[in-house]
Amino acid sequence: MRKTNKFAFLVILSIILCLGMIDLSSAQLELAAPGNSNYVCAVYFTGAGCPHCAKAKPIVEQVVNETPNLVLIKYEVQQVKGNAAVFQSYAESYGLDLGIPLILFGQGNSLSGDAPIIDGLKSMVDLTKFNSCPLPDGSAVPLEQLNISSLPGKPEIMLCGKNITSTTNATCEPSQAEFSFFKIVFLALGSSLSPCIYLVLILILIAILTANPDKKSKVLLAGLAFALAVFLTYFVVGLFVVFFFQAIKAITSIQPILHIVFAVVVVLLGLLNMRDFLSYVPGRFATEMPIMFRPKVKKLIEKVTNPKGAFIIGVFTTVFLLPCTIGLYLIAGGVLSSLQFVNTLPWLGLYNLVFALPIVVVTLIIYFGFSSVENVAGWREKNIKYIHLAAGILMLLLGIAMLAGLI
Repeated sequence: MRKTNKFAFLVILSIILCLGMIDLSSAQLELAAPGNSNYVCAVYFTGAGCPHCAKAKPIVEQVVNETPNLVLIKYEVQQVKGNAAVFQSYAESYGLDLGIPLILFGQGNSLSGDAPIIDGLKSMVDLTKFNSCPLPDGSAVPLEQLNISSLPGKPEIMLCGKNITSTTNATCEPSQAEFSFFKIVFLALGSSLSPCIYLVLILILIAILTANPDKKSKVLLAGLAFALAVFLTYFVVGLFVVFFFQAIKAITSIQPILHIVFAVVVVLLGLLNMRDFLSYVPGRFATEMPIMFRPKVKKLIEKVTNPKGAFIIGVFTTVFLLPCTIGLYLIAGGVLSSLQFVNTLPWLGLYNLVFALPIVVVTLIIYFGFSSVENVAGWREKNIKYIHLAAGILMLLLGIAMLAGLI
């Protein structure tokens, strides 16, 4: 019983630390908001048809999107009339070469060329922290005092990936693609409705009880070990998902296409779950574990007699059943990719905590005697169609919202 209490304590402690990380991350984001008047302001010279500019563009856009207090005064010098003359004025005042791409932060502080911008823009912004906006005559003015309409030429003012026309109330408000607490929790709850994982959990608990009929503490340990395995494995998968989305952000033309593709996939998953409600057949593709695999999985699970085995099976099951559970996780990964990679960690923790929480609840229900494994298994079989209905409705609504541009 002492081991049981220790394991349960570690799980609870992990949950508290995870929630604490979320609060810390939120506080950090709030402190970095432009409302605190700590802007990094730079002038960005680029041109259509310039191959070096094309290489630097994705990194510039990514850094702008990920840095709430970064403002770029962008001049297109190839196609916009008058902007080349502005570039000439800046070059004379700051001793710059007339080569693009170029980003100017102030006297003696600039990046010129695709490689320096790609390699050094992020660190340059971090080191600068805040500054005044460089003007063509060599002077500088705080962003809050900058009159955009008085700037020479035809610049675009970039803040958080959008163009602004006034600095009076410049804010970095969350866009539709950014994360939110309720959105992440909602997506995680949708994933947790998948019946795939719970079939394996029930089989594990039955195997544990069969091997240890008088040791209910092993049921608790096995259930918690299984939940921990699901949490950790899915967390690692989430890191790869977020990294993938952040990597393809560099290919801007693919983003809208990929968004539509995933939206259509989610709609299809919703329709498949609705189909299982209207005409249920066990083991259909993409919604449940295929029938052909179940005897092998069951035979493997029957060998599980301790929590360590439950953990190993949990890792194996999570990877094996990804096609059945990953649909909504891909959306969450796309949402979280708008953050800096390190800031995605607590949100991935929250998502997977919510995803794994029903596993813990089922385990506790059986451990404390509110129900038996057999009754839980019977409830699942009796209500499997309605579980598919709930998952189908949720996925269908999410997919339609994505196609409509609401998510």
